[in-house]
Amino acid sequence: MAFADTDNLLLIPMSPSGNRGSGTLRRSRGIGSRSVFVADSANESLRKLFDGNGPFGVRDWPGWFSPLVLFGPQGCGKTTLAWTIAGSSFMNGRSGLRLEWTGSDFARAVAEAIDSGTADQLAAQMESAAVIVIDDIHHLERYQAAQNFLVSVLDNLIALQVPLITTLPENPNRTSMLGEALTGRLCSGLTVPVQLPGPAARLEIIGELEKEFQLEIDPAAKLLIVKRFPVSAGMLRRVISTLAVRQQTAGSNAVVDVEMVSGFVRQASQNPEFQHRLIDAVAAQTGVTGKDILGTSRQQSTVMARGVLVYLLRKLFEWSFSGIGGLLNGKDHSTILHAFRKTGNRIGEDSLFAANVLELENRAGELLVNYLPERMENGFSETLDTVTSGKPVDTLLVSVGQGRRS
Repeated sequence: MAFADTDNLLLIPMSPSGNRGSGTLRRSRGIGSRSVFVADSANESLRKLFDGNGPFGVRDWPGWFSPLVLFGPQGCGKTTLAWTIAGSSFMNGRSGLRLEWTGSDFARAVAEAIDSGTADQLAAQMESAAVIVIDDIHHLERYQAAQNFLVSVLDNLIALQVPLITTLPENPNRTSMLGEALTGRLCSGLTVPVQLPGPAARLEIIGELEKEFQLEIDPAAKLLIVKRFPVSAGMLRRVISTLAVRQQTAGSNAVVDVEMVSGFVRQASQNPEFQHRLIDAVAAQTGVTGKDILGTSRQQSTVMARGVLVYLLRKLFEWSFSGIGGLLNGKDHSTILHAFRKTGNRIGEDSLFAANVLELENRAGELLVNYLPERMENGFSETLDTVTSGKPVDTLLVSVGQGRRS
């Protein structure tokens, strides 16, 4: 896995309290628990936005690109990013209050203003604000009155160059959560996708957390954590803190090595509830049922979904082929080996299929965080043992998403 140069990471420091930051935008090598990741190879659009030399030029704020809409998956840092922008130095020079709401809070504020006859005062307060943040604006979905009110105010906010920053989980161009009028006005500004940290950022985050928790993690083990956990900075913190608890429980100051991390991951994957949720995730992604995946159906869609599950269990969690066969109601070693190879071949030939499997890899890493054991067992069941017999798999044709993560 090739990583981008970490010197090119663009970060926003958070406030000492750890939320709603008031620091200035700056470049930094430090990530730590009090910084929010902003840009790396996975978030090139953010680099362009917040690099003052980019085409958008944050120094020109609050120019033509208000409202600013940050959209992306849960845990990618949209909210922290929105609060931090609102409190940054280039906002501090603006007169007026900094107004901050969640979508639900804004809906309640509008309802109260309408009921009390003070809607005009609320609109005037917004129009004189230094900056406005409405986090999770999609929560206005059920509140048409709040949407109508915001639409009526937005034109004036844009004309007055009052910065409005909003967040939601998907591109407003594609969302069905909000009415056409509000969606159109949100799209009139700048919509910026925010993705989870890429490999380079995750590697640096792990390095900072290693210092925080006073751990020594072998470089190869860090790379394994990066590969197995394509998750947010907060979830990475849970992974490293759990490793630290394990070390303290064992009374050991030894280096965290690949064997320890690999065993940690394998043990978590043995949790029946995790297995159930992983099967559900594969089923949802492939359009079949979990019961079918575990059954004997030979329908093409079911066989494909079953192969994806085999691939994930082997590649991510190092299950033996016989162990996977046991999970799949006693299917034999050769059948599982064939499914694994067939899935790997298709990943190399079908980019859309590869992208779907990559999404499932990311989902599996996210799910696994919730099942990391605080204590390591001395051994693992046969399900998790490395294969020592049968034909070895030496040539995995493609590492899913390798090109996309580099």
